[in-house]
Amino acid sequence: MAYINLLPWRDAARKERQKSYVLALALTALASFLVFFIVNQVYNARLDGQAKRNQYLESEIRILDQRIAEIRNLTETKRSLQQRMTLIEQLQGSRNLGTQIMYNSQSCS
Repeated sequence: MAYINLLPWRDAARKERQKSYVLALALTALASFLVFFIVNQVYNARLDGQAKRNQYLESEIRILDQRIAEIRNLTETKRSLQQRMTLIEQLQGSRNLGTQIMYNSQSCS
C-alpha cells in the first residue's frame, strides 16, 4: 500500500480554521467595541441635552422667583399704602370734631 502523507494538508486546514477563528473573534470584538462606543455617545448626547434643559429650567425658575419677590414687595407696599390712606381718612373725618363739639355745646346752652 502506498503511503500518502495527509499531515501537511491537515495542518494547513487547521491553520486556516484558526486564522478564520481569530479573524471572526477580532471582527466580533471590533463590532462590540463600535456598538458600545455608539451607545455611549448616544447616552452622553442625551445626558448633555437633559443637562441643558435642566439649566434652562433653573434659569427660568430664578427669573420667576425674582418676579414673585417683586410681587410680594408690591403687595406689601400696597397694603402699607392702604393702611395709610385709611388712617388719613380717619384723621380727615375727625379733623373738625373739636370744632363741632364746641359748636354743639354752645348751641345747646
